[in-house]
Amino acid sequence: MARYGRPIRWRCWWPRRDRPTFAIWRLRTVLRSIHRGPSAYRREVFATPEIRICRFANAFVTLAPDAAPADRAQCQKADFDSYETYVAFLRDTTAEAMANYGKPASVYLSRGYDSPAAAMLARQIGPATAICLDQTAKGNDDDGTAIAERLGMPVVSATRRKRATRTVRAGPWDLALETIAPDDHATTFEFFNGTDISEESMLVPDEVVADRAILTGWLGDALWGFEYPPSPDLQRSTNLAAGTGLADFRLRTGFMHVPIPALGFNRAAAIRTIGLSDAMEPWRLGTDYDRPIPRRLVEEAGIPRSWFGMAKQFTATKAANLHEIAPLLFDRLVDRYAPAVETGALVRLPTEMV
Repeated sequence: MARYGRPIRWRCWWPRRDRPTFAIWRLRTVLRSIHRGPSAYRREVFATPEIRICRFANAFVTLAPDAAPADRAQCQKADFDSYETYVAFLRDTTAEAMANYGKPASVYLSRGYDSPAAAMLARQIGPATAICLDQTAKGNDDDGTAIAERLGMPVVSATRRKRATRTVRAGPWDLALETIAPDDHATTFEFFNGTDISEESMLVPDEVVADRAILTGWLGDALWGFEYPPSPDLQRSTNLAAGTGLADFRLRTGFMHVPIPALGFNRAAAIRTIGLSDAMEPWRLGTDYDRPIPRRLVEEAGIPRSWFGMAKQFTATKAANLHEIAPLLFDRLVDRYAPAVETGALVRLPTEMV
């Protein structure tokens, strides 16, 4: 197995002597299967005669007495066939999500394409705060503060941690791999999804996100860009598991994540048709990094063309030493949940859980 051209050697490791098979090197393939989409990913993560661990995506899960959990896929029956009707759908759905919380929404805002579009929608609906990270791992400016100020949004600034980095080539992109030091493990482990720690760069103080709707531009490449064939099941051509690393941070602080481009993802073909339509021609740049739908959203909100979406940036955390620290991060995750298992705080409920 290789990652970015270098071999990975996962050492055998067990978090508990009485659970010798519960090791991250055994779970990694299962966890990565999420890139196949909600229909084809592997549900069962781990099983013994005493315990079974499953995860579900985009599903209603039924937990019946003395029966295995069963999932039923959610299906968005959105009706849109033009830019105007699609934007109306995005606005209405986002408004419903934001209405679930009394606090203003927060938006992770960079200088790419997708998060400025999410910020514009949030600002149209109601009060919203922008969370702006100052730079990428390579040190490139990716601060969306100017966009937030033009939209009239208050800003919470976040500073990226300074770490040793090295640059590697991954396809057409140069990625900066960061070395995660031991004193970072106490916060980094919460973003470890079993395959990477990409979302660790989104760490902010709890009060910035707690009990809010949090909007992002995640999956804009799959839905708004032209890099991938349109898939009604969010299938990806690589082993990316974008967004899954936010789960424990979200559960602990109590926010709801709303990835705006993913709304109505089962209508991916219709969204692609809209993006390629003649009506969107004025907002197409004809470059490899071209997303006319978010560009139109943001430009029509008064943001100059040159302020966003001009070059692909990577704000995600990519660890150079992930193969060394993965067992240590996994150990911390196990320790977080072990007390609930040991005390019986986790119980089977004879109800349908949504």
